[in-house]
Amino acid sequence: MTRRRRDYRAEYRRRVRRGKVKGLSRAQSRGHPKPREEYIQPKRKKIPDRKRIEIALSELANGKTLKQSAHSAGLTVERLKNFISREGIAERHGNRWEIRKERPREMAIYSEGKAYTIIVNNIHDDASLLGRYLSAVRQALINNDPSFLKPFKGKVVKDIHGKPFPLEIRLDALYERNRADPFENVYRHVF
Repeated sequence: MTRRRRDYRAEYRRRVRRGKVKGLSRAQSRGHPKPREEYIQPKRKKIPDRKRIEIALSELANGKTLKQSAHSAGLTVERLKNFISREGIAERHGNRWEIRKERPREMAIYSEGKAYTIIVNNIHDDASLLGRYLSAVRQALINNDPSFLKPFKGKVVKDIHGKPFPLEIRLDALYERNRADPFENVYRHVF
């Protein structure tokens, strides 16, 4: 018994016609929606791991094409493009991609005698303030001089959820926290 041959052309036409009746775009009907469009069937959202995305974004920022960036990070072009447009990380200007500088960052902070890792938005210069603060903390601990921390007295940093974190300026509390858990990585981008 011979198997009947599939008519792929007819299947495709039926799929596109069904999608049009449902009010979907042609790309959605085919099963490959454009970056801002939804899939017909809800897919399990698989977010590429952070390291791969960071590699691809740094390649993109260095002037490589989207395809070159995606392949160097081990991602597909479609997945990288969808991720970029969904998260609003980059914008296309002419034939180049421009990475947003206001991306959220995960940063270390000492507050009220405890060490935290918080996510700050770079729009309000909180990341810059935290970078200067951590540099001053390091100098204060190395030189045993609390005067490095005076510019940060009364300063508060808010995370992306609006929770305030007053900056710790007591040298003894900083010594305790640094001895227990020293921060090595000052910050990294988060999506």
